[in-house]
Amino acid sequence: VNHPPDSSIQLLLSKYLLVGATYTNCRYWLDMKNLTDSNFVQAATTLSQCVKSVKLQSSNIIVESPHPEFLPAFQKFGFNTSFYVPTHLCDVTREELEVEISAIRNKLNKYPCDFISFEYKDYLIHSNYFPTQKKICWFTAFGASNKVKSQYLLYKILSDNSVNVLLVPFKAKYGNR
Repeated sequence: VNHPPDSSIQLLLSKYLLVGATYTNCRYWLDMKNLTDSNFVQAATTLSQCVKSVKLQSSNIIVESPHPEFLPAFQKFGFNTSFYVPTHLCDVTREELEVEISAIRNKLNKYPCDFISFEYKDYLIHSNYFPTQKKICWFTAFGASNKVKSQYLLYKILSDNSVNVLLVPFKAKYGNR
């Protein structure tokens, strides 16, 4: 369990989920960018077995991927799914945006997901083009972005009932998990 560029600390998903199983309201958002034709069935089956072994509810887990065509395998096991849509749409031209939105719509029509997921900077685009779609998004840090605009977007996100999850940075006192 790790998120590049952080190096692995050799934490197994099964051990991570076991600790979370002691908390009744624990929810997970699993980012699976590496799903392929050759591994998605095994990934869904293994995750389901792992979740059952620690007595978690599949419905408490969102499996996210930029490849929605692989997510029905997870839905069969009761997992919620999210289509990790292309990022930085706020930086593209109007024509490029229309092409991307059309591609997202086509994929969602063919492979319906419970959520779409994206970086907070693209919130206004997704709230405009997908107003009723349930959303999850992340805010990593203000960085070089305009803090006033970022705070405005965060306020809008927190006020939007279609946004079910907002991931924010957390500095642990010890370790990086």
